[in-house]
Amino acid sequence: MCDFHRNQIGRIERAEQTVSFAGLLQLSHGLAVPPSEILKLVPTQKRLPAKNKKSADE
Repeated sequence: MCDFHRNQIGRIERAEQTVSFAGLLQLSHGLAVPPSEILKLVPTQKRLPAKNKKSADE
């Protein structure tokens, strides 16, 4: 239906493999859900990591 092997789907679900944007569109089509619904499941960081500022002494 979306041209992904079931083993590949499992690796994507377990975050062992990434998927391209085109692959995301294929998956959403195969699952009959909008891509935005899949992207809602992606965890995001609450805050950006602090930048390392170089001191004037360096």
